[in-house]
Amino acid sequence: MCSRPAADGPRAPRGPRWLLRRLPLLVWLPAYTSGVAVADLVAGLTLGLTMMPQSIAYAQLAGVDPQYGLYSAAVGGFVYTLLGSIKQVVIGPASIMSIVTLQFTRGVKSSIAFVNLLTFFSGLVQLAMAVLRLGFLVDFISTPVVSAFTSATAIIIMVAQLRPLLGLRFDAHGCVETLVGVAQRIREVRLADTGLGVASMAFLLSFKLLSLVPADPKRPAGRALWFLSISKNALCITIATVMAGQLHASKEDTKLFAVVEHMPPGLPPFSLPPFGGATTADSRTFTFPEMLGELGVGLLVTPVVGMLINVAIGKAYEGVVTVDGKLDASQEMLALGSCNLLGSFMQAMPVSGALTRSAVAEASGVRTPLAGLYCSLLIVAALAWLTPHFYFIPRTTLAAVLIVAVGSLIDIRIVPRLWRTSKRDLAVLVATFLTCLWLGVEVGLVLGMAMDATRLLQPWARPSMTDTLRTTEAGAEYVLVRPSLGVLYPGVDVVRQHAVDAAAGPGRRELAIVVDCSTIVSVDYTAAVALVSLAGELGERGQRLLLLGPTAEARAALRGAGLPAEAMCAEHELHDALRGERGTCGRGAPPPLLQAQSLICLCSRRCGRRRRTLGVQPTAAQDRRLGDGDNDSVWEGDLTTASASAAPESSHILMKPLL
Repeated sequence: MCSRPAADGPRAPRGPRWLLRRLPLLVWLPAYTSGVAVADLVAGLTLGLTMMPQSIAYAQLAGVDPQYGLYSAAVGGFVYTLLGSIKQVVIGPASIMSIVTLQFTRGVKSSIAFVNLLTFFSGLVQLAMAVLRLGFLVDFISTPVVSAFTSATAIIIMVAQLRPLLGLRFDAHGCVETLVGVAQRIREVRLADTGLGVASMAFLLSFKLLSLVPADPKRPAGRALWFLSISKNALCITIATVMAGQLHASKEDTKLFAVVEHMPPGLPPFSLPPFGGATTADSRTFTFPEMLGELGVGLLVTPVVGMLINVAIGKAYEGVVTVDGKLDASQEMLALGSCNLLGSFMQAMPVSGALTRSAVAEASGVRTPLAGLYCSLLIVAALAWLTPHFYFIPRTTLAAVLIVAVGSLIDIRIVPRLWRTSKRDLAVLVATFLTCLWLGVEVGLVLGMAMDATRLLQPWARPSMTDTLRTTEAGAEYVLVRPSLGVLYPGVDVVRQHAVDAAAGPGRRELAIVVDCSTIVSVDYTAAVALVSLAGELGERGQRLLLLGPTAEARAALRGAGLPAEAMCAEHELHDALRGERGTCGRGAPPPLLQAQSLICLCSRRCGRRRRTLGVQPTAAQDRRLGDGDNDSVWEGDLTTASASAAPESSHILMKPLL
């Protein structure tokens, strides 16, 4: 198998760990080699050629002029190279973010002023989430949800690319509408575009097979195969662009292929977001507060969706370059928030990563986030000087690149695995997948997270309970109640009611109720008050409540709620705590452990041989009180640490308290 040339992996340099976590650049840059640089350069150029028409299309989707998409793409790569931690993430306009932007700015005809303000607050909210360390929230995204999200997004992208692949142009929203539109316009298919698109796909797939050819990467032939396999996208786009330009020149004004066409030149201007208000294209004037009111919940929804996309990409790929090799969602929030905040001063629209670009980056052999910088440099160069050279990029070739790239994201193998292991997880996957296809990937992702959160919260709200009748070594009976996952406010009523029912069972109305606290990590105020109330209710019925083994934190919370200290005990204190409760030791009962100076055992002379092991003979006063003058037949158990098997072997045992 043809593999990449060996390169040193990221080596964490010496330095403050907090600095390495906040600047992942310091982790991988010391190990940056020429081989890695070539791979990143090829990936960056490929991404630039792919991202440029994407940015134009996504800007149009958001309802703004094409140049704003290019501005957004140029800014993101510079910032994410410094702060980003996922090598496959390339920051820029994305289909999901464009749709969300359009949703919240449609009422003002997607005025660029409103879009810029939305970008500013998206960055501000994401930075606030990073500072508050809210990255743990994305840990609720399970593998089935990520798989459904990526697979649905890949299908949406592939269906959406049918229009440029076939040379068709029409507006459509969603897979079904696109497929219906293609079927209705089947006679309008441009054969030249279709032929070039199919040829491009064949070219890409054939070059993709080069990675399967056995070759030594240390030899020139192996290096050549490796280079061709990772640069296939750039080669395909370059060849198609040159061919389209030559054919157009020979046909004069006739356009054989649908191409990207004109791109407005010029670097992005620097300007402040519209804090002083704005005037829309239809001559409506809005003050700053009115603009905030018009954007509404979009000020929160947009940054959250962008953050979810980046983290989902990080979970879909193994490309994290942090100091510990783990995905840090808070760091991703910091990086994405910085991209949006800086972009708002350069008239950019809200940005994020995109699965399409990540698939292209992975297929192109990206090695570090520096590929995003090369991509941004190419876009800046195109804005300044190279715009005419990208005029003839065929849209059908770009569609072929995207289709081949995202095809590998469709995960079918997980379905039979989930069927065998967890049908509940399979239901989550199916629901997320269908919702992404029908209602949008952002809605499907949120639904999947909500289903996962519900599954996690359900055991806490309805914990499984067990209660058993137990006996201490001293013979005292009690009812042990054990919650499965501890006690928190969602499920405290269930725990309380189960304890009450267990205390009212047959033969239990006089027994103490012991709640096993080994599963209780912490106790909130609601749970503490409920347990105090339970102790009072049982006390009115003449029963005791004991909490067995609470942690120091739980003890403090319970004491603060009014539970007396004697209602809590450790495992070794349970015997003393239940002293005086109803016992079970009688004729024919197995001998329990005896507490020191509390009980004595009367049995036959046969136990005398065990006095040296088990305890001491009773005093004369104790012997007289028991009415038995034969010390050899009396045994006092100082058995705090003794085992029941060491007790006297007798079928007639009588337990009496010392007087």
